[in-house]
Amino acid sequence: MYNRGGAGRKTADSRSLNEHIRQLREELEEYKNKIQLLTNQLTELQSRKSKKKYILIIYYLNEILFSDRVNQEITIAFDDLPSAAEETKWVPTPYRGLKWTKIVYMDKSYALETYPKSGYVTAFMPGASPHIAFFNEETSFGANNPNETFSLISLSACTAWTDNLHLTITAYRNSVQVNTHTSTLLFGKPQVIVLLWRNIDKIVFQPSGGTAFLESDELEKDTHCVITQLTIEH
Repeated sequence: MYNRGGAGRKTADSRSLNEHIRQLREELEEYKNKIQLLTNQLTELQSRKSKKKYILIIYYLNEILFSDRVNQEITIAFDDLPSAAEETKWVPTPYRGLKWTKIVYMDKSYALETYPKSGYVTAFMPGASPHIAFFNEETSFGANNPNETFSLISLSACTAWTDNLHLTITAYRNSVQVNTHTSTLLFGKPQVIVLLWRNIDKIVFQPSGGTAFLESDELEKDTHCVITQLTIEH
């Protein structure tokens, strides 16, 4: 016996299944693109033989694939700031929705002319931002408005005059310390620091230590730290 109603339900179920398969294919393609991006990051980190960074990147991959994140990821490279070719300038407040304290930036042309032997010059990557940010004492950035939070995913940093500079990064929420991390930075060679700190409202940078780099004899010992890029969710 032929049941017309049953056939109709089977057709509807088939269409629903096809639509579901189509959506899964689209999600799979998106995940493939993200996996390729992270694979490139892993390749870069492999050359530094940093086991800790491997673990953090794998964790980051898991976050991307399986977390339901609604915040927008933002890359801050200071490239949209006004030109600083003739002098250094303060990073303004607000900038990218954040409040900045005691952080300065400069243009590549200014670095080449004024500090040709410094790590400022080698911190500029080909095809990247024409600006870098820097500081030499405790400094910070954070939410511009009360009750706002953000996530610090990663940053790229190096030193301008010394080797083995210690950069301590501390995160706060409602004036309470919730995370801290110390990295050892190299002269003029930006390295990626993956943090994945979420639901915070302030980041404090504190540079310390370091040994004079042989080629940078203008300043024997200085704690100038260079930030080339920040990745946040806001």
